[in-house]
Amino acid sequence: MNTKSIEEYIYSLENPKECKELTINKLSITGEVQTVDLNDLYNFPKLESLSLCNMTFGENDLLILGKLENLKVLKLYNCDFSNDNLYAYFNSIEIEELVIDNTEMNFNAIKKKYNKVIAKNVANIYDINCNELDISKAITVDFQKLYFEKYEKLIVNKFQYLSQKNIFIEYKNNIELVVKDDYYDEMGDIYE
Repeated sequence: MNTKSIEEYIYSLENPKECKELTINKLSITGEVQTVDLNDLYNFPKLESLSLCNMTFGENDLLILGKLENLKVLKLYNCDFSNDNLYAYFNSIEIEELVIDNTEMNFNAIKKKYNKVIAKNVANIYDINCNELDISKAITVDFQKLYFEKYEKLIVNKFQYLSQKNIFIEYKNNIELVVKDDYYDEMGDIYE
């Protein structure tokens, strides 16, 4: 499989202006580090879902993401930030859903409230401000530190639920709880 730069990909599409979903990986399939210029994203005016893999973000990158008017879903896989001051830019990125996988973020510096956040392979989840939080694939969770009042809906896995059942029962009237049986299935509400 041959990977292409964003620029090569744009020119290979019949109509890039209609593209709604895009994945950019800074590493090629052979492990070679590729140059990625996020300015090329302006060629995708209808982009709704963007997955970024193996990236280290700078100020210009986050400014660009904030200008993508139709972006609804941002997925960050194995990404890093060049400094902690960059998190403030997330307040201007208008998205409905944020997926973070193996990407640690300082959510305390982000004042924006997201509709939905999915946190996979992430340890720092306690300052995430959102309506719906899916931590069913988070590394470890200390549910004593989690502020249940902040969320309308919480998604956990079966092991998390069974090991912390008393905590969930305490908050059952204040939050919608969904328990996933495994990576693919949802059990729904299972309060007793």
